[in-house]
Order: sequence, then structure tokens, then C-alpha cells
Amino acid sequence: MRVINTNSCKMVIFALANSAMGEGKKWSMKILVTGCGGQLGSDCVSVLKEKHEVIGVTSREMDITDLKQVGEVMDCIRPSYVINCAA
Repeated sequence: MRVINTNSCKMVIFALANSAMGEGKKWSMKILVTGCGGQLGSDCVSVLKEKHEVIGVTSREMDITDLKQVGEVMDCIRPSYVINCAA
């Protein structure tokens, strides 16, 4: 699993959004986007969901300051990438 902070988010989103294996095909890659209730997080989900399996969570669904809760979500979802857009 890779964790991506918003500092490099634009570059990574561009690379991921253009990395699918052909028209209409999705990778088996799961991408977890935290902070999907905000502008950046919702934009990430919108762009990436066209070619990847994207799971977006808000702070109500996963408190990123609660290590136990984060671990449970990670174990359940098992994402290939995590894009942290939470403020």
C-alpha cells in the first residue's frame, strides 16, 4: 500500500487517471481517498472512479486520528493506494 499526501496529489492523480489498461477497462487496483467530503477529495474520487475502483471516506466514516479505526478500515478495504485529502 502506498500513502500519498496532497502535496504530490495532482501528479499522482494524473498518473493514476491515465494508467488504465485500455478503454473501458479497470485495473483491479483499489484506491482509498480520505476526506472525500471536501473539494479536493471529491474531485479525486470523480476523476479516478472512471478507471479504478475508488472508495471515498469522510471523517464520519473514518477518523484518521484513530489508529485502531484506520487499521480496521485498511484491513477491510485492503487498498493498493491511499490518497489523504483530509484536512
